[in-house]
Amino acid sequence: MGKHLRVDTIDQAIVRSGVARHSVGPVGYVVGYALAGGHLQQELTVIAESVDPPGVTRGAWRRTAVEASVRVVEVEVVCSDPAEHRRRVTSRSTDTPGLPLPDWQQVISREREREPWIRERVVIDTAGHSPQQSLARSTAAWHRADGWAGRLCKRPARPSPRVRLAFEHLDAGTDAGTDVGEAADHAEAVA
Repeated sequence: MGKHLRVDTIDQAIVRSGVARHSVGPVGYVVGYALAGGHLQQELTVIAESVDPPGVTRGAWRRTAVEASVRVVEVEVVCSDPAEHRRRVTSRSTDTPGLPLPDWQQVISREREREPWIRERVVIDTAGHSPQQSLARSTAAWHRADGWAGRLCKRPARPSPRVRLAFEHLDAGTDAGTDVGEAADHAEAVA
């Protein structure tokens, strides 16, 4: 069975506990890395969904997979159409009660802070595609990427038919990530 980890969900749970308020900073990511590591050690497929402008957070997700000796596929989800991107950001709702969504200016600020990718990855452009189409394209790309995923690990990947997946979106509108949990199950079924 696949495991879908959303940093937004982790952050909101921390806020609901009363120990912090938004923004909780890196704590949600650190909890996410620990959860992902535990799931990977149990040989479960993990899809980690987060907004990762700084390279250090992308690197930490990757290190989590490498330390578990599993394959990793890094996926960057973008929306190349600025008007569509803005429409998605300003019209979306959340399925996580109490989670404050960033407004358009905050999304633009995050984009300015974005560090360039330095590793091979799968890029999915959601512009002009429905969430279901984007999910299908992502899943197909993940399976095509399986051929190069094995060589991304510093240590040999543990023998397993499963591909461990890291998923990221840069506020491409939550339309892009709506069905990511479904992707975890689909990745497991196809692998």
